Amino acid sequence: MDYPDALRFLDRHVNLEATAGRVHGLSLDAMRGLVACMGDPQQDVRSIHITGTNGKGSVAAIAASLLGALGLRVGTYSSPHVDTIRERLAIDGALIDEEQFGTLVGGLVHYADVAPETPSYFELLTAAALLWFADEAVDVAVVEVGMLGRFDATNVIDSEVAVVTNIGRDHTDGQGDWRRAIAGEKAGIARKGRPLVLGETAIDVRDLFLAEGPDPLLEREQDFGVTAARIAVGGQQVDLFGPHARYDEVFLSLHGAHQADNAAAALAAVEAFIGAPLGDEVVEQGLGSVRLPDRKSVV
Repeated sequence: MDYPDALRFLDRHVNLEATAGRVHGLSLDAMRGLVACMGDPQQDVRSIHITGTNGKGSVAAIAASLLGALGLRVGTYSSPHVDTIRERLAIDGALIDEEQFGTLVGGLVHYADVAPETPSYFELLTAAALLWFADEAVDVAVVEVGMLGRFDATNVIDSEVAVVTNIGRDHTDGQGDWRRAIAGEKAGIARKGRPLVLGETAIDVRDLFLAEGPDPLLEREQDFGVTAARIAVGGQQVDLFGPHARYDEVFLSLHGAHQADNAAAALAAVEAFIGAPLGDEVVEQGLGSVRLPDRKSVV
């Protein structure tokens, strides 16, 4: 299958882009059925799973850059895209090329036909990413949730570290206790007995994350955070601390105080993933080389 045919194939499927679960009831059954037909490629890939109302794309990019600085082969799956759907799938920062994408999606046609339920556009794309990462034998995949978390198609992965950046209104009507409702869905990506990096500091939803049984629960300002940030040419100079070490006067090649916070969350996630400090050189390389096109880019 060539690239245009791959796009046409995906477009023939219902686009539940960045939605939590199925139209008729929240469920991961369709996605689980699809990857089961494929031999459950997600089980062959170690992963970091990231959700949050704001910042999850930035945290994913920064975490991937730090992991790359450690010498690991890193897959990233993100959404949405800006110019091309290929932006969503990358390995070591390089987007999947058109030929690879066509071949990859072409291989899903049979699985889509035999899956117990007809998969959606987003489920097919997520399955394609997981299959590509397994086939390419990445050391770790950094996977960004489409929306919320518990019933998002990406939640078929059994992540080693989960990250929740914050809780905002998302796509809700703002009625009732929307904060707890959203927090409960985002908490669903946490895995019992595994690290959860929690950027949300509000005490009113903390119990929902604790209920998932993460170990450890790493909280902003207590276990990771920013102690100083100063404007610098091309970005900012930051002092950060993670669960294993602190890193002072590090150049971050991104603008904005929020990106310093995102860098701290990414740092905590990667330290939790390897279970050790990253080292000054790794942090300097990872934070100094990260790029986020279309996010306050200087051109």
